Amino acid sequence: MKKILSFVVALALVALCADAQPVARRNANFAYLYDVDSTNLTYCVMGGQGGDPFGPAIVGIARIKTTSGPTATVEEFTTGGAPFTSISVGDTILVTDSAGAAQQLVVVARASAASITVNTTVTLEATAGHNFTWMKQTCGTAITNGWIRVSDARAVSMTVQYEQGDLGSLRVRWECKGLGIGAQPVVVYPGEASDCGIGGTLSTDRCDFTTAGVTARLTVSVFPNPFAYCRVGLAYAASDAAENATNLEQITALLVKEQ
Repeated sequence: MKKILSFVVALALVALCADAQPVARRNANFAYLYDVDSTNLTYCVMGGQGGDPFGPAIVGIARIKTTSGPTATVEEFTTGGAPFTSISVGDTILVTDSAGAAQQLVVVARASAASITVNTTVTLEATAGHNFTWMKQTCGTAITNGWIRVSDARAVSMTVQYEQGDLGSLRVRWECKGLGIGAQPVVVYPGEASDCGIGGTLSTDRCDFTTAGVTARLTVSVFPNPFAYCRVGLAYAASDAAENATNLEQITALLVKEQ
């Protein structure tokens, strides 16, 4: 009996030690301050270097500035530098402003490779210009769009935050899929009896959020994780009343995987 008890205690200690191991967490974004403009579910992913959602941001090819600040117009520092050659509307610029504060600026218009408009005012008036990095946001409605690989994760959490907008309602669906031959997307949330959180309502296979803010934020977790890839679909229902700065949709969608 003593030997059996000792063996049980040893197993318990091993389990406790395993649980005490630090958990490695990696973060990625499906979208940042995304402007929803379709009634069809759209799937986005933000990629860094090599298109990796978990990788470092892409290094800008030339320095940038603002001619007077604060302003939403950001320009090349040196004529011909063309820092925005590969940058499109929806991409995010990461830069330290003249006051030393880190800024995350979403491109809302691109006049040329030398000039863009961002979602908020910023001051970039250093005499030597400002270096920057950026993340590419790619979106689409196809079965191939928006996937982030999670096959090495024991747990996955996906959060959607509806921070601003005047939609009739924001519609969200959380999907994952396996790695086997013929694997297709599975709706992991909502289910048949899901309540869609404090401010959400169930609409067949998606959650509807009518009011932006703290009640329109929802995290869906998968544990243990049997999937290889996950994504989030965003759409609107009924209406999208205006497209000005005050009412422009701002939806952020994030993924955290625990390894």
